[in-house]
Formats: sequence, structure tokens, C-alpha cells
Amino acid sequence: MPLDPELSKKFVASLEKYGITNKYLQAGIIAVTYKESNFVPKSENLKYSAKRIMEVWKKIPPEIASTLANNPEKLGNYVYGNKYGNGTAKMTWWFEFSE
Repeated sequence: MPLDPELSKKFVASLEKYGITNKYLQAGIIAVTYKESNFVPKSENLKYSAKRIMEVWKKIPPEIASTLANNPEKLGNYVYGNKYGNGTAKMTWWFEFSE
């Protein structure tokens, strides 16, 4: 499915707004985004039990998992905050998981 030209313009404008102006880097970001999402918005439900947290994130010990269980915001902040290019924990929750 080809990228709609209007969507492409908006996508590039958004990248440029955040200082991503290199055309090759823009093309790479667009390609990966398309491959990962097919340009369909997605959200992740992080309401996991302590048991499931330990299955998914094997390095989280039981005592931490129990404090994160059934608390999507706290789990998102713990797992993704200040990692993978994300900002502070609160920013991570807002941008990645809020609707």
C-alpha cells in the first residue's frame, strides 16, 4: 500500500518540527514506522499481573513486579522511562500509552 502524499507531507513536517531534516533519516523513520504499524494507530495495554510482568520482563524481581501489577502508568514509567530515546517517565507514559 503506497503512502498517501498528504500523510507523507504531514509526517515529514512533523519530523522537521523536531529537527529531523536529513532526507535519508526521514525515509528510514517512515519505512520503519510503516513496517511496524502499517500507519494504523496502536496502543499498548500495560495492565499486567505481577506474574505476567515477570514473564515479559524477566529481570524484574517479584517484589518490584508486585508494586507494578495492575498499574499501567507505573509499569510504563518503570519499563520505558528514560530509555530507548524516551524522555522522563511521565513523558513516556503520556506519549506512548495515553489515548
